[in-house]
Amino acid sequence: MEIIVSDRQNSKINIDLVEDLSNHCLSRLNAPADTELSISLVLPDEISKLNWRYRKIKKATDVLSFSYTGEPQIIKLLGDIVLCPEQAQKKAKENERDFDEYFSLLVAHSILHLFSYSHDDDDDAKVMSEKEQQLLKSFDFGNRSFK
Repeated sequence: MEIIVSDRQNSKINIDLVEDLSNHCLSRLNAPADTELSISLVLPDEISKLNWRYRKIKKATDVLSFSYTGEPQIIKLLGDIVLCPEQAQKKAKENERDFDEYFSLLVAHSILHLFSYSHDDDDDAKVMSEKEQQLLKSFDFGNRSFK
C-alpha cells in the first residue's frame, strides 16, 4: 500500500503517524496490497474552496473524502482525503476533545468513507462509529502524537 501525503499547511503534523495510521486502517479493512491513497493537509482557505466546489457549502471543514470511481487501473487508487489540521484543532477544542484523539478519528472516518461507509441515517452512523472505534483501538500509538 502506498500513502502519499502532501503537506500544504502551517501546523506541524507528524506525517509518519498519519501514514502509519492510514496503513493500519487500510490493512484492517483488507485493502489490496496495491492500494494507493492520497492525503492532503491544507489550510482553511483551501478546504473551504473545495467544500464550496464539491458540496456547495461556504465554509471550512475539517475533512473531505473523495472516492476514486474511474476506470480500473493497474494501481488501485482508493481516493483522496483532504484534512485541515487548523479546523480539526478548532473542532477538537469546541468539543472539549484531545487533538490527537480527534485527528485520529478524522483519519479513520475519512478512510471508511472511501470504503463506502456512511452516516446518512442512525443505523449507518452506528455501524460506522463502531468500525472507527475498532480501527483506533487496534492501532498502537505508542508515545507518538500528531503534533
